[in-house]
Amino acid sequence: MNLFYLVPYFLLVYADKLDFDLVTDYSVNDCLRVNNTQKLNYFALDEDGFPYCGTYTDAAACNPDIANSCEPGLKCGTNKTCEVDITSCFKYYANVTGNSKMQKLLWTPDCQEDGSWASKQCKGGAAGRCFCYDSKGERIFGNAFADNSANMTCACSKRKSELLDPTNLHNRTYVSFHCDEQGNYEELQCDTDHCWCVDTQTGELTSKIVPENSMTYLKCSGKLQGSQYLRKCESVAFAQTKITEIMKTHGVISPNIQRISCESDGSYGPYTITNSQVTCVTRTNSVLQYQASIKDITSMDCNCAYDQDLYNRIGKSFTLECQNNGNYKPFQSAYKDETVKSFCVDKDGNKKIDNVNVNETDSYCEQFYD
Repeated sequence: MNLFYLVPYFLLVYADKLDFDLVTDYSVNDCLRVNNTQKLNYFALDEDGFPYCGTYTDAAACNPDIANSCEPGLKCGTNKTCEVDITSCFKYYANVTGNSKMQKLLWTPDCQEDGSWASKQCKGGAAGRCFCYDSKGERIFGNAFADNSANMTCACSKRKSELLDPTNLHNRTYVSFHCDEQGNYEELQCDTDHCWCVDTQTGELTSKIVPENSMTYLKCSGKLQGSQYLRKCESVAFAQTKITEIMKTHGVISPNIQRISCESDGSYGPYTITNSQVTCVTRTNSVLQYQASIKDITSMDCNCAYDQDLYNRIGKSFTLECQNNGNYKPFQSAYKDETVKSFCVDKDGNKKIDNVNVNETDSYCEQFYD
C-alpha cells in the first residue's frame, strides 16, 4: 500500500518540540477528486492525526474484532474480508470487487473525514442546484440554484435533523428552529419558550437569550413574520405534538392523529394526509396532482412535484418526468437532435447515468447509488 503524506518530513521530526498544533489544508477532496479518475484512492488520518491518501487493496483480509481493520468506505464482512460499507459516503469512491457499478456514476458526493456526508451537496455544475443533506446521506430541508449558493451552509437544517433523529438517544419530538430556504438559520430563533438572535450561517449567538414573551426586545425581532413566532403550519403541528405526548402519558402509545407535515421554514409540505391518501402540496398548502396510498408514505418525497411547481413559478423549463407519487421517475428519456436519449436520475432529479439503452426501465436505474 502506497501512502504519501502531505506534511513535510522535517515538521514530523520536530513535531514534539513545537508549542503549537500542526495544521494542514489538505482535504478529503484533494485526495478523492484530484488525479483519481479510476477511484482507487481513499482518504484517512494516521495514528498521529495527519491526513494521507492511500490506495484500495481489493479483497483484503480483516478482523471483525478490530476497529478500522478495513480501509475507509469498507467494513469487515462475515467471511473476514473487507467489503463495501453502503452506509459510508466513501462507497462512491471505493473501486473494489462488488462495487464496480459506481464507476458509471456522473456525480459523486462531498464526504467528511469520517466518511459521513457533507451538509451541502451540489449537482449539475454551474447551472445545477445545491441541496442540504444529513450526515447519513438523506436529503433534508434546504436547496438553491448553484449560482446563488455561495453563502449556503445548511447548518440550521442539519442541526434540526440531528435533534429530531429517532436514533439519537437524546432526540426530541419537536424543534421550532426556523431555517431559511437554503437551510441556513433565520436571524430570530425561538425554542422551548425562549428566543435569541443568531448568525445566519453558523447559528452562533449574537444576543442574550430571553423568554419568548420578551422576544420583541431583541434586535432581530424585526424579522418576525406576523405577531407570533410559530407560523400557521407549525402552530397546528406543535399542538398535535403536545396532544400526542399527553395521550402517551395516559397509555395511548399510537394515538390516531393525522399529523400535519411542515418544512423547516414553517411552511407546508412536502405532503398532506387525508384519510388513507397522501398528496403532494406546495409550501402554501396548495394541492398538487401527485398522490399515493398512506402505506407507501415512507418512500414518498414529492421532490419532482415540488421542482415542477418551482420551475413553473420562476418561468424555467421543466422537462423531467414525475412518478404518480411525486418522486422523480428514475428512468428518463428526452429528444436531443431529433434522437431519443435515455438516462437515469437520482432522487433530486440529477442525471447520474448517461447513454442508457432506450429499452431499459426504472429497475435498471435503481441499482446505482443515488
